Amino acid sequence: MKKERLLYLDLIKLVAVIMVFTIHFTRTLEYAQINFTTHVLPDTLFGMYLGSYGVTLFFIVSGAVLMYIYGDKEIDLASYYKKRFLGIYPMFWLAFAIFFTAKQIVYPGFAKGINHGTFLFTLLGIDGQVGVYTGTYYLLGEWFLTVIIIMYLIFPFLKKLVLSHPVWTFIIFTLATIASAFNWFDCYLAVDAYFFHRIPEILFGMIFIQYFKKTRWYMLIPSLAVLAVLGIFDFPNMNKIVQIWLVGYSSFIVLAFVFSFLKGKIVEFISHFIDRFCYPIFLTHHIIMLTFITKFALGRTFGVKEVWLAYILCWAATLLSSAFLVWATPKLIKLFSFLWKRLGKC
Repeated sequence: MKKERLLYLDLIKLVAVIMVFTIHFTRTLEYAQINFTTHVLPDTLFGMYLGSYGVTLFFIVSGAVLMYIYGDKEIDLASYYKKRFLGIYPMFWLAFAIFFTAKQIVYPGFAKGINHGTFLFTLLGIDGQVGVYTGTYYLLGEWFLTVIIIMYLIFPFLKKLVLSHPVWTFIIFTLATIASAFNWFDCYLAVDAYFFHRIPEILFGMIFIQYFKKTRWYMLIPSLAVLAVLGIFDFPNMNKIVQIWLVGYSSFIVLAFVFSFLKGKIVEFISHFIDRFCYPIFLTHHIIMLTFITKFALGRTFGVKEVWLAYILCWAATLLSSAFLVWATPKLIKLFSFLWKRLGKC
């Protein structure tokens, strides 16, 4: 029997998408040397950078969703990895092909000088993270696509640990991450971009959904207290990973409580929408902003109306491209499946 959809998880995912989209919009205005008089959202909430805030919520929700789907059944690894592969790579490759061609038309020769061998990193979807070390063909997907891919790869292993030893699993990974994060020495890769440092967030979502499924009062009160303290006082020397945990865990618990009361057709529509469109929005929004704003608004001054108009137009273009990817990707998969079968008969 099909499980009831936990709508609050999709609503939290929507919050994460809006945060990431909005902070990238602000950074794009700055990159385009546009003077602007207003922000759509503040750059920080509870002392944490808005982009980091959205990413941690997304990782927690991702762990929760995977555990909700697979937590009570045996995972057939072949079908699981096939499903995850088809859910990530065909759309990513299609989007890359479209935007690479479009950027080549708008900015001819932009990719000259890039080592052709690094295209392998693009095919694997890890060019955003490898790009901090060397030039790559990176265009879309952000650095955390690498973390998402690794999360899918190791989830069956994490699931076994969570089901057999949830407390010890969470404690050990948390302590190991603290030991690594407090001694981080990589001058190129940010401490929060290393996939190992994000495992505790994924585990948090998995454990929450497996053993609680909803926020209890004894979770809500300390979570509200943590957010209140972080919202009132500044902690400039706080380790970034610890900050991510405090804000991310507390916010997830509070949002899960608040959103659990939201029901009805509109909420179900939003849930269905973000389930289908989250990934293509995540893939396309940044390149669309960069191309649109830098091409048509470089060096201008934006008042309140212009900022909001540009914001809405960026959303519209992102949603249109996302809708195309949602429509075209299944057809592309069917086409390649058909061609593969035809070749098999030759």
